[in-house]
Amino acid sequence: MDNKAFFQQISRNIQSLIVEGKINDAYLKCKDVLQKYPQEKTFKELENLIAEKLGEKNKVKIKEIKTLSKEGKIEEGLQKTKELLKAAPNDTKLTKLYLHLEEEYKEKFIKLEKEFLNKTEKELEELLKKDEDTEYLKKIHGLENEYKKNKKIQQLVQLSKENLIKKELEKKRGLIGSSKFEDIDNMISNMKNIFDQSPTLQKLEKEIRQRKMGKTVETLNNFEYSGVHNINTLMKMGKYEEAERATAELVKANPNNKEAQILYKKAKAKKDKLIRNKAVAYIEKVLPSLKAEYKENKDNFVKL
Repeated sequence: MDNKAFFQQISRNIQSLIVEGKINDAYLKCKDVLQKYPQEKTFKELENLIAEKLGEKNKVKIKEIKTLSKEGKIEEGLQKTKELLKAAPNDTKLTKLYLHLEEEYKEKFIKLEKEFLNKTEKELEELLKKDEDTEYLKKIHGLENEYKKNKKIQQLVQLSKENLIKKELEKKRGLIGSSKFEDIDNMISNMKNIFDQSPTLQKLEKEIRQRKMGKTVETLNNFEYSGVHNINTLMKMGKYEEAERATAELVKANPNNKEAQILYKKAKAKKDKLIRNKAVAYIEKVLPSLKAEYKENKDNFVKL
């Protein structure tokens, strides 16, 4: 088939599409031919003819799409407008209509999203009031998994988890106010399974750490106070070695305790003096007998 016969056949095919009312297909086919063979004027004329018919057809379609929009069928209208734009990308009326429908769709989506959030929030509040925690968590996890990319729904999920934690902590006020820190830590650890980034739990953990520190300081102060009292008693009783050991423990527990440091030095000095005195007394006691033995058995003694 020569070029002339080839183009004639294509032309007939396009005209058949027009006759069948398939204007969009005819236009796209004509555009395709002109992209490959831009020098073929016949198809340029045919394109203009189709464009004219397409414009007439689009007027009818635009009315239909506007009707869909009024009926609230915005998604369907968008899809139809998009298909028309494929065949007539330069049609300004279609472009404006498409942009208008996009705005309508956004507004509709925002409205539907708001309604959904309000409805879901109320449902969760009801479940929480009724203490239906299992259903409450089930609904939260469903929302969390189904709407992973929706920030507003994810925010609602986190808020709902936080509300459940606050409710459970309210039940544990007695424990939280006690000094059962191990039980409190276990409770916090379990609640982190609900929401490990919970601001409420983070705040509680900070408070418990401060209370633990205060309890430790209080215990240490009591230990130091009773320790000093006991050491003074030991000193009065002349038990300086025991007093030295006790003050050493106090200094070890709190190196900054100046009173304990002074007591340690005092007890050590007293202990050392006592040892020296005992040594001198012992020597004085055994010296006469040693002198007598020396006179009798000089060979048994070694001079130093």
